[in-house]
Amino acid sequence: MDPAALVGLSPNAIREHLPGFVCASVDADAPTVARLQRSLAQITDAASLAEIAQMQEAFAQAGGAYEIFGADPLARRITRRHLQDLTDGSTVTGVDRLQAIAGRPQIWLCNHLSYTDTQVLDALLSGLGHAVADDLLVVAGPKVYTDAYRRIASIGLNTLKTPQSATVASEGPALTPRELATIALETQSLASNWRDQRGPVLLYAEGSRSPDGRLQPFLRGVRRWVRRPAELVIVPVAHHGAEALFARDERMRPCPVSLAFGAPFTVQEATRGGRQGVLTEAWGRIAGLLPPSRKPAPDTLSVT
Repeated sequence: MDPAALVGLSPNAIREHLPGFVCASVDADAPTVARLQRSLAQITDAASLAEIAQMQEAFAQAGGAYEIFGADPLARRITRRHLQDLTDGSTVTGVDRLQAIAGRPQIWLCNHLSYTDTQVLDALLSGLGHAVADDLLVVAGPKVYTDAYRRIASIGLNTLKTPQSATVASEGPALTPRELATIALETQSLASNWRDQRGPVLLYAEGSRSPDGRLQPFLRGVRRWVRRPAELVIVPVAHHGAEALFARDERMRPCPVSLAFGAPFTVQEATRGGRQGVLTEAWGRIAGLLPPSRKPAPDTLSVT
């Protein structure tokens, strides 16, 4: 659906139709879809018209510039409920490691399997009562804002729109190398300020979804995000299951997801291996958290 179609609806129409629109992408039996829709309707029915109008404004603005878009409270409640309902039976391990680094500047590096990766991570963390989910900023490419369904999901998160590397970009206006470099520096500055003052920044260092589910090499350009300062904490994050939850046919299928947090380390601790030391170390730790079917193929480079 064209995003403009949702922007033009009245708040009352949004209240009436949004649960059905969100659940229309679910590939499940009729009773399951009906249950999921009722669950979302509980949230939209309880929302005020002012909250719905505020969500519409956030929806209309999302992705309009290369900047930070803060999570809309109502969209966040909807997204979290929907993903928690869809991922019943999921497991989260290593989350206790986050307590030891609370309040320190952090970059989370995660493997990338689906457009719902961040929504799943956010829903699982918030479902366990971890407030860090509220302050997480995800670096997102232009594609997450392009259609109505993805944009609704994106406004339930704190996102920073950034241009994709020319090697993986598939949508958005063509940028000259100079434009790309300028915007990249600006978005990295915004991310650094958030990281130092608010909370963790999440990056998918492969640059795009894995085509076969296995961990792919990290993009060399990600080094700019993790080189400084020396005390910056790198958190390896690995998950699997989201590729079945939201497959490439863009249908949602209820299934559990496994999420794991690896042992954090600082930039200073990793740079002994050279300029790529941080990425190589994080890549290896993520690989170690994945099941055999999701580990990198033999002889895969850690960084390209």
